[in-house]
Amino acid sequence: KMPNNFRHVGLIKLMLPNAKIIDARRNPMDCCWSGFKQLFAEGQEFTYDLSDIGRYYQDYVNLMNHWDDVLPG
Repeated sequence: KMPNNFRHVGLIKLMLPNAKIIDARRNPMDCCWSGFKQLFAEGQEFTYDLSDIGRYYQDYVNLMNHWDDVLPG
């Protein structure tokens, strides 16, 4: 589980213009619950609170929608 990888889509496309980005989504409740019950080492503090993880998931959806709008393919 690498919950922050989606934040690097723009950089990946700049460095590797022909890279294919696959956004495989699970049911939002399943995804958030899975992250909540996983104890990450560090850098994932948002996963310790259900409200925080819900907001983070919505930010993920919004950013991926943005990339879908502005990046070809």
